[in-house]
Amino acid sequence: MDEKGLTLVEILVSIALMGIVITVFLSLFSDYMLMTDRVENEVDGVNLVEEVSYYVINGPLVLSDGCTNNGNTELDISFISNNDSYGLDPSNQVYYTTEQNQTYYFKVQQVCQESDDELLQLVPIEIIVERKLENGDSVEVIEVHKYINRTEVSE
Repeated sequence: MDEKGLTLVEILVSIALMGIVITVFLSLFSDYMLMTDRVENEVDGVNLVEEVSYYVINGPLVLSDGCTNNGNTELDISFISNNDSYGLDPSNQVYYTTEQNQTYYFKVQQVCQESDDELLQLVPIEIIVERKLENGDSVEVIEVHKYINRTEVSE
């Protein structure tokens, strides 16, 4: 018998192979979407750190002269909320909301200085950007350590 056509087994095998290929592509696509979202948050965080650094250097920031018990002193950056796109929540924490409706919160801490840093008039600061989840938990997006020149800060 020389019949041309597909048997039921051939059709089932081709459907199974298509299912496997589609499953692999869909899992790669969903991983790609999750990675893109995470990278987008990190890029937003880096850009916001640079903006906050600019405002910290050019704003009326009061630096601490001594160290606290844990080594870091949280700085009052509420003056940043006077700029566009920044706000101040009821707990006096500065936040920024993007066009995509993502809200980021900032903490700026002065890190306890080493003696070499004091001689150079450098002040180590730590800028932490966090994003609040829908359940209220905070997730750290990025943490950056920078030095600012004490003479550049307009106190």
